[in-house]
Amino acid sequence: VMTESTKGFPRLTDLMRRMDDFVLRGLVPRVPRLEGLADRSDCMVSIYADGARFQKHVDNPNRDGRLLTTILYLNNGEPWGTKDGGELCIFPSALGAPPANFEPLGGRLVLFWADK
Repeated sequence: VMTESTKGFPRLTDLMRRMDDFVLRGLVPRVPRLEGLADRSDCMVSIYADGARFQKHVDNPNRDGRLLTTILYLNNGEPWGTKDGGELCIFPSALGAPPANFEPLGGRLVLFWADK
């Protein structure tokens, strides 16, 4: 499902179609929890200012049907350093399990459950 706003961005349109194919044709048949998934919600494309951050949260606390969050880092240029910030920190459901940190490296794809 593409919206009018992506028509001026053919590479973004192509990327979204490829991601849809990866999730809907590649993952859904192999991941039982995704059974019945037939579409995706809107895409969010963001650029964050220096010092911006998200507080710890669940992407979909209302459990409105959105199951999977997909993040693809499109940054390029200067090498990323820890002082730059921007790491994704995922806190596992298991009590006492350490968080998993993901550096925002260009080309990195991260998928996680949106409702947990």
